[in-house]
Amino acid sequence: MQQKNTKNLLAPQRLYTAKEVAQYEYCPLVWWHEQYDPAVQADNDSLFAQMVEIEQEYGSLAPEMPDYQVIEQILARRGAFYEDARRAKQFPEMEADEELDEEYDEAVENHPKVRRLLGLAVLALGTGVVLVGFSILTLILK
Repeated sequence: MQQKNTKNLLAPQRLYTAKEVAQYEYCPLVWWHEQYDPAVQADNDSLFAQMVEIEQEYGSLAPEMPDYQVIEQILARRGAFYEDARRAKQFPEMEADEELDEEYDEAVENHPKVRRLLGLAVLALGTGVVLVGFSILTLILK
């Protein structure tokens, strides 16, 4: 019986960092999920796949589901949403974005109110530059 107790006492114990203790004090539930939830160790692709499964199962209610929210937070902390957007820009196959940009450019160029607004913006910028130039010139001449 005593051997069993001494064996447990001599077993190596995990040492926690100050950051982990602070995270635990802030929110024990989040700390527990970060330590023991298998989703934390999963790669981004499998987490995105799980999110899609939840979306297919629950439809528009998916973002309210706790599992969905946990996965979303994990991916957000990893910056996976930003990485996914960056990856999409790197692939030349993504011509849909280019087509949308072209349609937007055509709509902006052909719309008279947008042209008028653009002209006013350029005029305001030019006036600002001229006024700054005059103020600098008056400071130099004094």
